[in-house]
Amino acid sequence: MGVQVPFFRLLIPYIIGIIAALAVGKHANQLLMLIFVSALFVLLIIVFSMRTAWAHRWVFGVVTYAFLFAAGFTLTQLSQSETMLEHGGEHSAIARLLDTPEVRLASTRVLAEVTMVYAESEWKPVSEKLLLYFSATDSAALNLRYGDILAIKSAFASPPPAKNPYQFDYAKYLSKKGIGSISFVPANSWQWVGHKPHWLHSTTSRLRAGLLSLFQRVGIEGENLAVLSALTMGYKALLDQETRRVFSASGAMHILAVSGLHVGILFATLSAFLFFFNRIKQGKLLKSALLILFLWFFAVFTGLSPSVIRAALMFSLVIVGTALSHKTSIYNTLSASAFVILVANPMLITEVGFQLSYLAVISIVFFYPYIYNLLYIKNRLIDKVWVLISVSLAAQLGTFVLGLYYFNQFPNYFLLTNLFAIPMAFVILYLTIGLLIFSPIPILAASLGWLLNGALSVLNYLIRFTEALPFSTSTGISLSPTQALILLISIVMLGLLLEYRKLVYIKLLLGCLLIFFVERSLRYSATNSQTELIVFAERQQPLLCFRSGSDVVLCTADTTTALTSSNFSFALGGYLSRVGGGIDQPVFPVLNAEQSTNLLQGNVAIHRNGLGTWLHFKDKLILIPEFTADAGALASSKFDVDILLITRNVAQSFPTVLTLVSPKVVVADETLPPWQVASISQHSKAHGVNFYSIAERGAYVLKL
Repeated sequence: MGVQVPFFRLLIPYIIGIIAALAVGKHANQLLMLIFVSALFVLLIIVFSMRTAWAHRWVFGVVTYAFLFAAGFTLTQLSQSETMLEHGGEHSAIARLLDTPEVRLASTRVLAEVTMVYAESEWKPVSEKLLLYFSATDSAALNLRYGDILAIKSAFASPPPAKNPYQFDYAKYLSKKGIGSISFVPANSWQWVGHKPHWLHSTTSRLRAGLLSLFQRVGIEGENLAVLSALTMGYKALLDQETRRVFSASGAMHILAVSGLHVGILFATLSAFLFFFNRIKQGKLLKSALLILFLWFFAVFTGLSPSVIRAALMFSLVIVGTALSHKTSIYNTLSASAFVILVANPMLITEVGFQLSYLAVISIVFFYPYIYNLLYIKNRLIDKVWVLISVSLAAQLGTFVLGLYYFNQFPNYFLLTNLFAIPMAFVILYLTIGLLIFSPIPILAASLGWLLNGALSVLNYLIRFTEALPFSTSTGISLSPTQALILLISIVMLGLLLEYRKLVYIKLLLGCLLIFFVERSLRYSATNSQTELIVFAERQQPLLCFRSGSDVVLCTADTTTALTSSNFSFALGGYLSRVGGGIDQPVFPVLNAEQSTNLLQGNVAIHRNGLGTWLHFKDKLILIPEFTADAGALASSKFDVDILLITRNVAQSFPTVLTLVSPKVVVADETLPPWQVASISQHSKAHGVNFYSIAERGAYVLKL
């Protein structure tokens, strides 16, 4: 592969440089790195110009690899630059909206770029992305558009970090996208001052709005409209959480992410339409130019996702190679596209979409022939089915490790899903193309719209039917970074074994699998020996967890409604996946919902009296006060408790509570407003009691 794929050899040291920079963080001296890279580049030119003897050709290779490593490291460091916006305090700024505002339940959110900041009595130019949040009651914010320029007066803040064990780190996610600040803008603290959209983005936005309007005119609405918008335009704002969950659990989420499948269909269709260019002089070059322009316009139109960029680059390189009558290696084309993408933005390597996109294509290209050749089928229809199965198996072989690592679940019926989802995606895309072509003719547009709506209804029905089948999804699967790496190496060993048929690769494959099972057993044993008590950071209501090994009891202290862990998926999802808890595990209400004064839930004993609810777990006693008028009569002397959990129900009575109980630590729940947390903190310190604020420090975790 080394001789045939030169870009692969260049890509490896560059990627290693990126990974090294991510591991180091933002601590390297960027100026020194720029000087070092420049020096290596000059040295590279000198070595190349000297044209050293063949015996010393390794010198040029070493210098080239060193330069690429340093370039990857430096570009990544520059991409991780610190925010220049001052956090805390109120600031005046000029911001330009970079996207269409997203209306949510509690707010209107939009990505913006700060272009000017008023500091030290003067306006200073800056260029930094941030997220602006407007109140849900701010009706004027609903009229904002991409390209609007606003004068705002608000405080900038860092994105909130992950507060719970193994929770999705939103701040880190935004940092990788170059967003280091957020700002909540009050209704009376901003003013519209102009509109200056980028012409290309504005054009694609108008086209997207026009397509949505066309879909609605022909009768497509609701879930069908949301799925069609995502499938054809990469526009997912209309997708609700339930639709996303169903498509993900059934293994069909990939058809909603515009990728090489969609680009390939459109490319083949347009290429067929432009057949007449092959008959004229210089027609092939003109056709190639038009195809490349179309590919990149579509990439911009769909939001420049990693999968679309990869597909557009791959097809562009194939078009250029074909026009120049050069045969291209798919591996070299893949490597070249990845190299170009990562030079433009090295941080894309951290995005799940980028990783899954390349792994899927590489796996299909390599493993598909081996899987397909396992069976020889004469019947053409059955052979087409076998092709779909082979492609699905090949793609899954390359991506299942990352799927388990990032999403902690596996769609068990992915083969069944792909048997109808991929053909249906072809049908829907071709019907959409037909609708666009014949939209000026009302009767044809209406007919095609009816067919398209029917196809979408069939697709959604089949997806939901598959997801509803028993055991459709394996959930709660957790892989550590080490385990994921070992499995990826195992897949590489399998590929080398299939390619070279050598005994050494069988040994290496078995060795990797042995290491994986040993490491997983050790980690499972360590998890099963742990006992801990956690008060989660959860804004809705107090949420507690009592865990002994994989035995998890979840309790909430402020509800009368039966809940499961899925109601708290953002706070609990990552943790339950790591410790083996069920994704729909019941959450037991310890206040208000039960009238009995003595309960036993798992290994948690619960007792209720006038002071509140007492939870006894192992040798620890937790009190959630629910102060009543006769509470004082119950306390002839102070009760000793390990943890006193203060919720919004009793925050104002906290000084009285301290006269009745003597806690080792006071934990303020995240449901409390900041002023009450400050008051509770002062009273705790005055009584010499340790204080812990979940809002400020994250979940309270006590290892037992």
